[in-house]
Amino acid sequence: MYYKIVRLAALFVFVMLLSCSVEKDFTFEVEMEFEVDYGSTSYSIVDDIDVTDYSSDFDEYKDDIESVTLEEATYTVTSFTGPLTQVITLAELKVGETSGATPTVLATLENVNISSVSAIETEISTESDGEDKLVELVKDSPHQFRCYFVGTANEAPVDFDILFKVKLKVKYKKSAF
Repeated sequence: MYYKIVRLAALFVFVMLLSCSVEKDFTFEVEMEFEVDYGSTSYSIVDDIDVTDYSSDFDEYKDDIESVTLEEATYTVTSFTGPLTQVITLAELKVGETSGATPTVLATLENVNISSVSAIETEISTESDGEDKLVELVKDSPHQFRCYFVGTANEAPVDFDILFKVKLKVKYKKSAF
């Protein structure tokens, strides 16, 4: 009888340990900064981003990620040298695989007077397909993506720096066994 109780207790402890898991939510920002310095009105810049560089939590728990959500996207013109009338007529922030596969539009800027938004962090709407692509690339190994900033201005030369930030919420779940 004693051995049956001990076995039952051991089985109960084992089942309890198997069902134990740790869940954690955390947020962090990924920054994409582009130096636009072109003699014409068109520009195109590409950069590769390794998400593990932006959060020690993400780097630690990347193998146990359950979900990633884009919570907010912003842009800030951090420097500008040009006429007060210079406008970004159309620009797209795109994301894609680092292999160079066709990127997906994450956000669009249209008819933005550069001097009027200089040094002002501005929220930007995102495209659902671009959000889905970014989330997929962040969540899946190797947790890297290529970002593209492609656009046109109404006057040349074009000389400004722009910083895009995306705030990501990550949920991970790690089982004890």
